[in-house]
Amino acid sequence: MLQMMQMVQGIQPMQAMNSREAFVFDARSGKELAVIEIEADNTNFLRKPMIFSPDSKILAVNTGEVQNKIELFAIPTGKRLRILDAGPVAGPPLKGGKGGKGGGVMAAMGGPRGLLAAPKMLFSQDGLALAFQAGFGSPILVLDTATGKQISSLPAIEGGPNLLSAFSPDRRGLALATSDGTLTLFELATGQSRRTYGNKLPPLPINRNDLYYDDFMGGGGGPFMSQALGAKPRVNVAFSPDGKLLALSGHGGAVHVWEVVTGKELKVFKGHTATVNALAFAPNGKTLASASHDTTALIWDVASIDRPAPPAKVWKPDDLEKVWQTLADNDAAKAFAAMGELAAAPKDAVAWIKDRVKPAPPLDGNRVQLLIKQLNDGQFKVRTKATNELLKIGEPVLPFLDEVLAGNPLPESRQRLEQVRNKLTGVVLQGDRLRVYRVVEVLELIGTPQAREVLQVLADGAPGALVTTSAQAALKR
Repeated sequence: MLQMMQMVQGIQPMQAMNSREAFVFDARSGKELAVIEIEADNTNFLRKPMIFSPDSKILAVNTGEVQNKIELFAIPTGKRLRILDAGPVAGPPLKGGKGGKGGGVMAAMGGPRGLLAAPKMLFSQDGLALAFQAGFGSPILVLDTATGKQISSLPAIEGGPNLLSAFSPDRRGLALATSDGTLTLFELATGQSRRTYGNKLPPLPINRNDLYYDDFMGGGGGPFMSQALGAKPRVNVAFSPDGKLLALSGHGGAVHVWEVVTGKELKVFKGHTATVNALAFAPNGKTLASASHDTTALIWDVASIDRPAPPAKVWKPDDLEKVWQTLADNDAAKAFAAMGELAAAPKDAVAWIKDRVKPAPPLDGNRVQLLIKQLNDGQFKVRTKATNELLKIGEPVLPFLDEVLAGNPLPESRQRLEQVRNKLTGVVLQGDRLRVYRVVEVLELIGTPQAREVLQVLADGAPGALVTTSAQAALKR
């Protein structure tokens, strides 16, 4: 196991430093493996974060003064892999006047807002995505660690720092916890909320072990900081390996277990006498570990939780058609509910999906070129049909679009070409592409041999198509 240790020299209180060295050690032998030169502002009160990917093979470091940059380094060599653009640095902190409210030490540190402006980062479990929040109240960007491309942008939730959270195991969702004790699961494909879990909790009595400032100050704020920032309950979350269960810490040391798709609370484990500060499922998903400020760690039997089967439903053609339309809806909450209905009737759902969703056909280059030409047709109906067909084919048409765009087409033609390209490469999925993406998720959620057979058929489709890559990823999990 690798451990990264920082060595910072010459830092004075309230002073910034432009560079520092990070030393990478093998924690077992103590051998120095690499020295990484990091360009980043750093103070005794506010340090820009650095985190390891779950497999310890990548170190992510937040740098930049005006524009947030995330530098990715290979471990153990220390070689810089790439730089991710994480948007502008959070706005300037509030300043207090001398001798007045917000003066003194608090003013020097930028007031409460200055403290909470510390950026936060979170890797997905497979290390292929990185969530980044520039500061308190800032939107949360999700970036592809291999390409640097933005995957999604999520709004900050009212109620406190949000990135005390977790990616769903399939990397389709990001759970954001807030200080009121609730947690919201966002769909990365649309940037919208799927469902909120938990119950709002009253503020806790001031207790340094239960405060959010621990996450920004390393636990060094003391009573002064707790009064300045306000006592808020810490919220921790963990997904089961199959993504079907969600564990959430509650008030008084309780641990709540929720069913992700239905939003039903299945169990409340009680045993801790103080706030829970860590949760983790076992790799087989049968047990859940919780650690608490009461200095204990408890293991809970998750396999014994009663999970009653939903009532049987007789599907009618009209019902199926409504669900089919809902799966393409931009309302992520409605679509998620529809996905849950399908998953509750696996036999009917798999047969229905198999009949309606087909693998991406082999790419017909001549057909694609004809459709691109039809984007300039004089009839609106022809242009619209060509656009829809290109979008339906999906990502494989991008090289053809790029080739035509490189030829410097007329402005009106360029505009139409770029509109199609932007829809295929944009962060937010829509329409048929969004529906296919969700259908693959339903099949993975069902997980029966019949569902996996359909996934395999879809995975064997034309390379690069959204349905192909989504099904391939589902089969690997």
